Amino acid sequence: MIVRGKSGATGKLSLNEATNGTVTDSKSFSGYNAAGTVTTDGRVESLLQNTTNGWQKLEATANSSADGTLTISLAATGDELELSDVTLLEKANTVGYVWTKAPTSNTTTEYDLTDRTTANAFSFFDRGDNKNAIVYANANTVLGMSENTYDVAVSNGDSYTMNTFALTDQAQDGTKNTDGSGSDSFWANAWKYNVTKSFTASNFAFDRHFTQNKRSTICVPVALSESEIKSLFGTETKVYDLKTVDVSKYEINATEVTAMEANHPYIIFVPANYDMRSVSGSFAVSATGSTDPCKTLEGGYTFYSNYEQKTIYYGDKEKCYNFGDAEGGRFYRVNSRAQGVPAKPFRGYIKADSPTPSAKMFTLRIVDKTMTGVASITTTEEMSDGPVYTLTGVRVAEKLSSSLAPGIYIHNGKKMIVK
Repeated sequence: MIVRGKSGATGKLSLNEATNGTVTDSKSFSGYNAAGTVTTDGRVESLLQNTTNGWQKLEATANSSADGTLTISLAATGDELELSDVTLLEKANTVGYVWTKAPTSNTTTEYDLTDRTTANAFSFFDRGDNKNAIVYANANTVLGMSENTYDVAVSNGDSYTMNTFALTDQAQDGTKNTDGSGSDSFWANAWKYNVTKSFTASNFAFDRHFTQNKRSTICVPVALSESEIKSLFGTETKVYDLKTVDVSKYEINATEVTAMEANHPYIIFVPANYDMRSVSGSFAVSATGSTDPCKTLEGGYTFYSNYEQKTIYYGDKEKCYNFGDAEGGRFYRVNSRAQGVPAKPFRGYIKADSPTPSAKMFTLRIVDKTMTGVASITTTEEMSDGPVYTLTGVRVAEKLSSSLAPGIYIHNGKKMIVK
């Protein structure tokens, strides 16, 4: 059943069935022009953007009585509803019959419907409970030919293509709010992402909240170019790659980069509040690896990410540090040693390579990428007279002077920076 309602309305579908009594499904609505989940060609997707038709799907399964009787009712509370479609299907979502919903869950992260002999017909189809699940479809089915699908990989013989590859870090009950009400359920769980097949997507959409002018950790299974990063997160977005851990200074050094590799954790600075956007391009997605994405840092630590909810600890067996945005960014020792703390997907944390370190905190230090590889850095006041050369060996001055343009030079056999 496809319905929509005015703001404050609740719709309840009830089937009075022979075996288990009344079976129900219900949804609350926020207006006829609010975000909907049903496309014009019958696809149902909870992560749809800019779809202001308000239509939602109500679905329930029941058994008729011996004489074929089945009582169907739709009740509205709070305000009025509008009804679009009522579809009654026999043995839906079983082999050889019409499919309305993939049986995905936090353990079933993909489902294969490419065999037309067992899965050829679809009606108001959605990907099931797991909002990060991937469904594989045959190109010669209605689902395979749809232009409005999210996370549906279409078989083209020996390869798969996808319209929009969308990921979310919302909780399993749909909670997105990381602050205030709902924060407990948001951090309690998330939907797992894991695929065994590779595919190429034409669009990438990411559903997650980033706070304006704050740094956060991020890791996604697609590579993003400089222009794609700016298009997705904003033109002033900055991305940093962690490099080394200086235990003596309790610092983690990072350099700014202009692109992101797939399955590589980073620090990201987003210039404006972000919740969900998409970017067009060509995004190659590989099968998920058997180990968590990570990057080894110089100094005895590793920067980890994960594609499923997990718990990290600071104790005898492992020493993990969570990221916080205070003072430009710090990695803090996990406080709840016995219970651990949740690590949400598509984020990052650092972990000591051995269980011996005892640092309470590491401050993030952004190293100017123009300084990479400079062995000796001094100021102009500390240098004696002598010819000055560019890095390519061109002589630009007979001696140091205040007229030198800012840049990196060779003076008396050493590299120096003029600011």
